[in-house]
Amino acid sequence: SDGQYQIPVSEIYNGPFTQDANPENTLEALKTKISKESGDCMIDEDGNIMPISVWNYKITGEDTCEIVKEIPGDYGTDYICAYLGRVTNGILEYNIPCLIKVENKVYNVTELGERSLMDMYIVNVEIPNSIIKIDSYAFANTALTSIEIPDSVESIEYRTFKSCTSLTSVSLGNGLKSIGNSAFEECKNVTSITIPSTVTHVNDYAFYEWTSSQSINVAFKEGEKPEGWSNYWKSFCNAQINYLED
Repeated sequence: SDGQYQIPVSEIYNGPFTQDANPENTLEALKTKISKESGDCMIDEDGNIMPISVWNYKITGEDTCEIVKEIPGDYGTDYICAYLGRVTNGILEYNIPCLIKVENKVYNVTELGERSLMDMYIVNVEIPNSIIKIDSYAFANTALTSIEIPDSVESIEYRTFKSCTSLTSVSLGNGLKSIGNSAFEECKNVTSITIPSTVTHVNDYAFYEWTSSQSINVAFKEGEKPEGWSNYWKSFCNAQINYLED
């Protein structure tokens, strides 16, 4: 990995780990399940539970919190501790919790904080439907190969996926409203990305240094850019822009 921190296997949660989400695991059902647990803990959409001590969080509201990156490590930089992950055929995979329980109170995980997963050797990650905002540099310089943004996410911030050079596939949810400056900077191996019609704001240099072999599909006709899109949204981007046809 290029400058990426690899979590020691001893810190990784290895099971029991549900392979696929249970459709019966609604947020309310998961709240009921985690409420019955003793001690501080977290739960993902698959119903896997783990002690909260391995995650960093900040309470942001009456019943909401965000994942943050604040624990200083022995590696000369801050890093996030291990969390709901598993090793499958030698590859690290992660599930981000949707709920945490602290001092007998349950909080929705609604935000991935600034630099929360930056520089981590993450290949696969599952983002829960509780997440509303993915903050600046949250996944920058990770080893992600694909990412699926759920419909719950409304904003992707500044340089969220900067330098994710292994990333080849991006699926944006239909609840997305805003894409920040340089959000997908240097993601040179993404074959194609489709920006849903729900997106009302795309900021400067969102696809900085994309190449002519890549394509961006937009939900408007050429020359009819939405008012909230920056005039520089595709500056320094050589990707093919596919507009709606008449």
